[in-house]
Amino acid sequence: LSVISAEAVSPYFRNKSRKPDWPAFESRVGNEYGELGYEAVWGSRMMYALVKHDWRDFGISFQQYYKTAIARSSYPIENLSYQVFEHIDDSEILKSAAEAMHWKVNQRDNSPPFGRYDPVRLDVYANILYKLGHRVEALGWQQKAAEISDWSDSEIQDHLEKMKAGLPTWSTQH
Repeated sequence: LSVISAEAVSPYFRNKSRKPDWPAFESRVGNEYGELGYEAVWGSRMMYALVKHDWRDFGISFQQYYKTAIARSSYPIENLSYQVFEHIDDSEILKSAAEAMHWKVNQRDNSPPFGRYDPVRLDVYANILYKLGHRVEALGWQQKAAEISDWSDSEIQDHLEKMKAGLPTWSTQH
């Protein structure tokens, strides 16, 4: 992917005033580099939309990108999934974020201080599940996040209390 980025993606964005023609760019890079080319374009489009706060395009790009890139993505899955959680209401895109976070949560990470599970990852995963309506499963993961953080993370605790009360944990104003 770094070769594709250096040879095709970065040069395309050198002209800062150009508004990307995503279909043409995708076609050109995809035809030249195959699946990884398409993936590189979708990742670039996702990040471009994030910077522009174009949440509709961000969600669509996120969903497309993580269909194939999940195991090799250099983008921070939990941060991007949190943006989906905060700004997207489309259940199919939320399901994509839940799948990405499920994969991320289950990666072996034995580094200190938390060991296998990172409470922030669990919080993001639980919140996405909760927004999708999977309340019982979400509460279980959120409880685990609170326990792993030794009940010291006020945001995780706030999310847990809201989930228990059946209240939204996300901003209802987009």
